[in-house]
Amino acid sequence: MKNTDYIEHENFRTIQHTKRRRARRIPRVLAAMACILLLALLCGMHAAAQDTYKNRSQASDNEISSQDIHPTLLTESSWSNKMTTSTGDLSEAVTTDKLNIRSGPGTQYRVICTVPCNTKLILTGKSNTGGTWVQVKMFEGKVGWCCRQYLSADASESDETAIPEGVSSAAVAISKLNLRSGPSTKYAIVCTVPSHTRLTLTGKSNTDGTWVQVEALNGKSGWCCQPYLQSDALDTAATNELTQAAYPLSIKVSLDDQKVTVLDAKGLAIKTFTCSSGQAGSETPTGTFSVLGRGISFYNSGLGEGAYYWTRFYGDYLFHSIPFDQHYEIEQNEAVKLGTPASHGCIRLSIDDAKWIYDHISDGTKVVIQ
Repeated sequence: MKNTDYIEHENFRTIQHTKRRRARRIPRVLAAMACILLLALLCGMHAAAQDTYKNRSQASDNEISSQDIHPTLLTESSWSNKMTTSTGDLSEAVTTDKLNIRSGPGTQYRVICTVPCNTKLILTGKSNTGGTWVQVKMFEGKVGWCCRQYLSADASESDETAIPEGVSSAAVAISKLNLRSGPSTKYAIVCTVPSHTRLTLTGKSNTDGTWVQVEALNGKSGWCCQPYLQSDALDTAATNELTQAAYPLSIKVSLDDQKVTVLDAKGLAIKTFTCSSGQAGSETPTGTFSVLGRGISFYNSGLGEGAYYWTRFYGDYLFHSIPFDQHYEIEQNEAVKLGTPASHGCIRLSIDDAKWIYDHISDGTKVVIQ
């Protein structure tokens, strides 16, 4: 009995120890299983992230390869994401030289148009990453890109004291004149002033100086066409040139050189102007002619354009300014052609040069075109 009791006691102790050992093992097993489950979960998340990254990389590679084309074929959509946009309102600038406007920010893009020196442009606020090219908008609505270094700040809208020393700040309307809310006939009429009305010049003008801002005695201000104002100021430079000249004067036009030269009686050149004669099919007549008649402006509704400061030398053939459009705004696309045959037969000049002839060449002056 004693041995049996001992065996049973030992068996009981063994069973109890086993139970205790199993009880201690369960939490460890559960903890291990929890660790395994957590590790599996983390591996699954990592694999999913890898797949997502791979898919995005493949998509990105596909996008890049679809745009990997010759630079000259790039469209705005393919480079617009590389552009930076500056904060702030739109501003204006003026070209400091004859300038190509292109379809994108670089010389590899096609030329949309070419604008002359002193052309006012609107800055849209977009530029390339380095800021060396900026997007601009022309007043006729065209949008393109140009090199920033050939632009300067526009002073015409902010410089209200831009009346040069010696130039009168007052002028007189030489005919009945509309004052408008902006520098073009497309703007609304503020008021109409009669001929001989004295107006004060504010100092503001458009880029080419053909429209100026004035203030009437009743306090109203507006814009009017500068050629229809008479100023008290004297053109002292022209006066000095002509004082020393031997009369009578004559004009020589070289069609080969696209030059107009004003000569005195001794054959000395007083002034030389760059011009544009008639284009192919509308050639300027050659021969010896005589000046007869002049006017401040004309408008040809058939052509949809006119010009300032015309001086007639033969029939309907005139010296006149670069043409303006139906809104009396100088056509910049025609201005860039100065120096090449481009007219309908007349002799085109810059507005200042056309005014010089209008002011200083009298009727009867001989004109030789060859």
